[in-house]
Amino acid sequence: MKSILYIARNIPVPGWGENDVILKIADSLRHRYKLRFAFPLELMPPIPFLRNKSAVFSRLPPSFRSRDFEVDVLRYPRLPSHLLSFSLLPYFSQFNRRRLKQLPDFDLCHAHYVLPDGYMAWWFKQEHAVPYVLSVREGDIFKLDRQPQSSRVRRTFMRVLSGADSILVSNNGLVERLSKMGVKACLMPHGIDIDSMLAPVAPSEDAVKIICVSQVIPRKNIDWITRALNEYPGASKLEFCLVGEGPQLEEVTSQMIDRPGLKYRYLGRLPHPETLAWISKADIFALPSVRETFGLVYLEAAANRCAVLGTRGTGMWGHFEDGTEMLFHEPNYEDFRDKFFALIDDPKRRVKMAESGERKVEKHFLWPQLSERYSAIYEEVLSSGHR
Repeated sequence: MKSILYIARNIPVPGWGENDVILKIADSLRHRYKLRFAFPLELMPPIPFLRNKSAVFSRLPPSFRSRDFEVDVLRYPRLPSHLLSFSLLPYFSQFNRRRLKQLPDFDLCHAHYVLPDGYMAWWFKQEHAVPYVLSVREGDIFKLDRQPQSSRVRRTFMRVLSGADSILVSNNGLVERLSKMGVKACLMPHGIDIDSMLAPVAPSEDAVKIICVSQVIPRKNIDWITRALNEYPGASKLEFCLVGEGPQLEEVTSQMIDRPGLKYRYLGRLPHPETLAWISKADIFALPSVRETFGLVYLEAAANRCAVLGTRGTGMWGHFEDGTEMLFHEPNYEDFRDKFFALIDDPKRRVKMAESGERKVEKHFLWPQLSERYSAIYEEVLSSGHR
């Protein structure tokens, strides 16, 4: 059985929960490969008593378990300025000499960000001829765009891209963006468990039920939803439910004032099973975020027979057929509002789109199907003589 090292800094750690999608990828593949994790961690002194993310990370031991996967911490120096942030990455091996010697042998790396994860995979390839698969995310490109053409960080970024044996991205916008940079990428979505597809709920007859599940932060544009609802000129009765929290919450909830024909509900942050239950009761899922690497919640909404409205060029765009399986708007308020209103006022289209989206998820986006695709990529890299 071949051994794979996942280098990933966005996994749950003791004392701090994170999105567990990378663990789910690994879990779907553990019957085929021996899997172990490395966790890149910025060098920092221990911060006692505090419970924020930095404090929790500062107290991490040299190794820990995330679920039932072994995780080794690999520390690296990072500077506070975004222009210099990863400029000291080439020295990471000097801070991890003992840990690197103790790591068991592995046949392949899969790095889940370009920096710092991908640089560590690149180092293993240079030092030990281990090939690597690289996942590129929206956040990676966002950071690259902030770098001058001549910066050391940009050169390191491009070195990691060019050294990868296979590059995976989760949305079509990233495929196009990397193609313009002369980099070929494979479109690889995330998935959901079959348990996330709840029993269908009959569409409401008294009101159109709309839901949004998201961090309430500026790039998610939750205020577009409340603004549009308050401007809605049609005859349909509407109910809007918001699940989530974040720094923009007060601004958004201040717009959530009931009026005849429009009812608001704010539920805060909920456990995942409760969130799915609320999604399953909705007719429309709307999230006009301008930057999503994938956006798993869109997939969960489609799986639970919601008509889904998202942004063109990011997230689900490219995975679902626009207008029949999901609906995508241009990244501006006016187009979002117009498509939102059209979806509210066309119940037959909503139902047909929701049914088509659900079928698409069931056929292509469950973990058993996706594990086959990941395995095919790993096997291609392993068999192509890179090592």
